Amino acid sequence: MKIYDKEIYNKQKSINTTATIIIAFIIGFGVGYLANAATLKKNNIVNNNVNNGINNTIENTTNNNSSNNAVQNNNSQNRVENILEHEENNNTKDTNNVSNSNTNE
Repeated sequence: MKIYDKEIYNKQKSINTTATIIIAFIIGFGVGYLANAATLKKNNIVNNNVNNGINNTIENTTNNNSSNNAVQNNNSQNRVENILEHEENNNTKDTNNVSNSNTNE
């Protein structure tokens, strides 16, 4: 004959329910952790690609600016040389004019 104990039955039922909840939580936590790790890895790859693209753009811009600055510096130097030549030519003409006027007198 079986002896039926209501207290033992209720405790066993409570333990089974608690164990089921804990196991479900652990499985859910593990799946969530793996999904999050995969997403972070994918985001890191995307971020690295974006950062590489930005760095390449910055390098290209810097190189273009350096080239432009070199051209601008060369143009500025040419302008200064032209101005100096023009002033020398004017000074030479003025000196010639003064010499000519002295000889004419």
